[in-house]
Amino acid sequence: MDDTIHWKTDYGEIMNSSYRQKEAVIYSIALKKFANLLNTKNSKLLFLTIPSPKEILKLEKYSNDFKPFPFGDKDSITWLDLLNPFTEMQYKSLVPLNYPNVIHWTPAGHRFAAQLTFNALIKEKLFPIPDNAPAL
Repeated sequence: MDDTIHWKTDYGEIMNSSYRQKEAVIYSIALKKFANLLNTKNSKLLFLTIPSPKEILKLEKYSNDFKPFPFGDKDSITWLDLLNPFTEMQYKSLVPLNYPNVIHWTPAGHRFAAQLTFNALIKEKLFPIPDNAPAL
């Protein structure tokens, strides 16, 4: 039998987790506490989820037990999961994004991750751009 746990925290609620996800829940609460501390300093947090080469190629699937829980709309953390964009790009392009059998990105993988991250910074207004800046 798998227990369902409902967590109520100072930062919001995490619903429908299980006992085996307790480490991810505790990590999520710590991240939220850190993000709130950053807010008091007028800073924001961008959290990148980096996929493994085998995840990108759909050879492995990592359990959600290890992924942090967002706290919803009031979340002061911007979450950027690179799995779907990397998977889509890898299946459209013959240029490898990762070196074989290691976690390291190729130069193309670094460039793609940088572009995704930059776009997220702009979209979430985490990167200040003056009103009179040229279009990108």
